[in-house]
Amino acid sequence: MSKNNTVLNFTERSEAQFLTSLAAALSNYDLSGKNFRKFGPHLFSLMIDNYQIQVAQTGVFYYPNKFQKFLGNAKYAFEPGKYERYEVCIYENRYPMHRLDSDELLLGTPVDDGDTWVWRGNSNTLFMNATMATDIGEYRTSCFDGRPQEMFSRQNAHLFSPAKHLYHILGDQAAKVTDKNIIDKTPYDIKPVRDKYEIAAHREQLLHKVKDEIFHRKK
Repeated sequence: MSKNNTVLNFTERSEAQFLTSLAAALSNYDLSGKNFRKFGPHLFSLMIDNYQIQVAQTGVFYYPNKFQKFLGNAKYAFEPGKYERYEVCIYENRYPMHRLDSDELLLGTPVDDGDTWVWRGNSNTLFMNATMATDIGEYRTSCFDGRPQEMFSRQNAHLFSPAKHLYHILGDQAAKVTDKNIIDKTPYDIKPVRDKYEIAAHREQLLHKVKDEIFHRKK
């Protein structure tokens, strides 16, 4: 489990800057009439065109003492500033829909290439990471969970403030959540992102969309 780093590498700086910029942009964003969903009590998901911003708040598992750790009896709790975790996933989807509303976005699409069936992905993952207030706990999930294991054990202190800010920005507008599953199969021409530079470019496109819409609403 990582400690609170004071020196960030290039990837960590880029992640923190992106989340900070996204939270700042969305702080002025009106979610009225948007495809804005709530999946469970502490998971918000917002569609901006075909970009999906999904943010969750969770507690963590921890051991009350060394004896309980020896026995493997972990406790689960949420406590601000201590047992507090945020998870942020941002996708560029082929359709302007939440992944949890579409099997095609979640699982992909079978394509016949002439010899065999292959599965085509329908989303690009532009950001997927989590952060905890401290390094004294971890998050546990199913062994079949496809998310990177680092999301469950690393503190990622550099992401905590912007991730928490992003969660509360969406939470403050929870009254504008729609309970409708909006089916929209309008296809967007997305191509697989090949490296961190292309991911950074697609993140900038998302920020542009948010800022551009805010600008045009004010006119």
